[in-house]
Amino acid sequence: MTLRLAFFRWWALSLVAIAACAGSTSPRPAESAARLSRPQATPGLFLYEARGKGGSVHLLGTIHMGFGFDEVLTPDARARFTSATRVMTEADVSAADPERLIQAALLPPERSLSSIVGKAVWERLLARIGGQIPPPMLDRLEPWLPAVMLGLQDLARALEQLKPGSETRLMDVELMKQAKALGKELAHFETVEQQIAIFESIPLEEQVRELSDTLESDDSGQAHALLTSFEAGDQEALARAIFDNEQQQSAPGFYDRVLYERNVRWLPVIENEIARGGSFIAVGAAHLLGERGLLAELTKRGYTVARVQ
Repeated sequence: MTLRLAFFRWWALSLVAIAACAGSTSPRPAESAARLSRPQATPGLFLYEARGKGGSVHLLGTIHMGFGFDEVLTPDARARFTSATRVMTEADVSAADPERLIQAALLPPERSLSSIVGKAVWERLLARIGGQIPPPMLDRLEPWLPAVMLGLQDLARALEQLKPGSETRLMDVELMKQAKALGKELAHFETVEQQIAIFESIPLEEQVRELSDTLESDDSGQAHALLTSFEAGDQEALARAIFDNEQQQSAPGFYDRVLYERNVRWLPVIENEIARGGSFIAVGAAHLLGERGLLAELTKRGYTVARVQ
């Protein structure tokens, strides 16, 4: 499992984690006390302004877990968010339902995960997460969900090293909560159901390969590199962490379904928002960066795109 695919898996696991935490956007009391006792470093800001003839929008690159919305806002960024009339996110993540997620991940009754992945992978999987979910239930799941659960372990370890107690911070949920408190119009590119369907659209052989690779590797160091490049606001380092020609060739389903196809669907919506002006749009940072990212595509279409420092 490489860092490039790790980013996409962490996008998936963020939906799982948000579903598990749905309805609770505040840290637990002990974590709040611990956080207040530590100085808080302000992460690098991935905020951009896209301007056209009719108006402009702000685009914020987020990382879905481990960082709070307030953490990434400089005073200038806060003022831009406050003055926005409309806030858009990928989906209404507060509506994520863990039971619905599990149902979507079930294999057909005649199939089993153990038979799909083979004995060796199955035994390694049981050793890693057999205590978290009953083996008969685990055997009913499509490969992508166990891979996501393993990724959650790796990400939690990296977050504990980098930012102890921060795994409960869900930037998208916090952003939406603040937008609602300010009475802003809220809109979303997708429904949670559409996001779940993205997992299922990834070819089964890629899901199996992803699960096998994940079991054979330790992604904690890679997770740490991803998180530190985001925290530092290092755009080039984060882009290198996400995009790699070899990986795009070996896992086209992940890149196509999770990033590129969604970018294509979102571009006309963003262009409409630029024309009307006043929107603050927050999506995963991976959607903004790269040669086929939203920033590059908007530039190709004649819009002026600049990073807000």
